[in-house]
Amino acid sequence: MIAACARGFLLSYCALVSYESDFKLAKDIGLLPCGIEWKQWKTWVAQVIHNCPYRSVDQRFWYGELRLSRLNMIYRCQSGFFLRGYTHVGAPSDYSEFLSENFSSLVVGLGFFVVVLTAMQVGLATQPLGQNAPFQTACWGFTVFSIVTSLAAFITIFTTFLAVFTINWMHARRYERKRMVVMNVYRHGDQA
Repeated sequence: MIAACARGFLLSYCALVSYESDFKLAKDIGLLPCGIEWKQWKTWVAQVIHNCPYRSVDQRFWYGELRLSRLNMIYRCQSGFFLRGYTHVGAPSDYSEFLSENFSSLVVGLGFFVVVLTAMQVGLATQPLGQNAPFQTACWGFTVFSIVTSLAAFITIFTTFLAVFTINWMHARRYERKRMVVMNVYRHGDQA
């Protein structure tokens, strides 16, 4: 178990320094010894990859990728910048962020509808506006508009989420099957 984790860590370390610019940066900040050169590093990495089959690596290293949200968390903890992560991507990096961004916009819209509908309700309770036919028609129209718009927004967000989730899930399963064949490893129940 420990040896499998160590081999996985070693492969991850090799993957992190895959370009010469990464190599120079790793040497500058002390992650690699100063005496090693780029050609030596490439030769060593090739030997590690050749002599370390994926079957001998712990399963948690088979994918070898960190989500941006996790990188942001590591950066925040290490640097002490708790309000700002390593980077901010324009698109949501996970489903909770997607739902949070979209439902927060929906909540703001619903808040607007609540304020206007409450004001209209108060207006209808007064003598002059309660008997005003155009105001009653406007209240009726805005009430129906609020209901339809809120429902349509919720359905749109939910449908988009479901579509994105399904597409990502199908892509991940396809990638996983292809990756397992390349690594010549199989999950429980899969045939060799």
